[in-house]
Amino acid sequence: MVQHLEALNAVVVEVDTDGVMFQPPATSRNAEDEAALVAKVDALLGEGYTLAYEGRFAGVVALKLKSYGMLHYDGHVTLKGSALRSRRDEARLRQFARDLVPRLLVPERYGTARDLYLDQAQRIAEGQFDPRDIGRWESITDRTHGRTGNQRLAALASQADIGERLFLYQRAGGTLAL
Repeated sequence: MVQHLEALNAVVVEVDTDGVMFQPPATSRNAEDEAALVAKVDALLGEGYTLAYEGRFAGVVALKLKSYGMLHYDGHVTLKGSALRSRRDEARLRQFARDLVPRLLVPERYGTARDLYLDQAQRIAEGQFDPRDIGRWESITDRTHGRTGNQRLAALASQADIGERLFLYQRAGGTLAL
């Protein structure tokens, strides 16, 4: 597949077990051209392989392995990948990733990543976020009470049952709170 795309002057960006991301050749000017390119490559693949056209983006940032931020042409950002969908992660972290993508790709339109980072740091330092925005879910397991690195969580969860989920955040002084 990679060889076929490259032979058609596409630049392969990422390949994994369930797909490929590539920059189409300069001769592809619209969605129809890109769909035609995908159909052409699909026809070259062996039996049992299918390359499907799932969309086009103004830009894509690989944030983690198999986790991407995709900037649509209308400015909307889609985060894709299990590393970016965890309910355990802070809501503010997901929003930061969503706000970061266009700044990395088109800073002249959306502002710089540096400015976003400094703004977030200042807002955190000034306590402007609600605990629900910066907190996270933790599941209480046997390991919660057995690992030395979990001492603060274990103290907070002393009355919780195994299997219970707690929503917690870290206070300015370093203590955890529910």
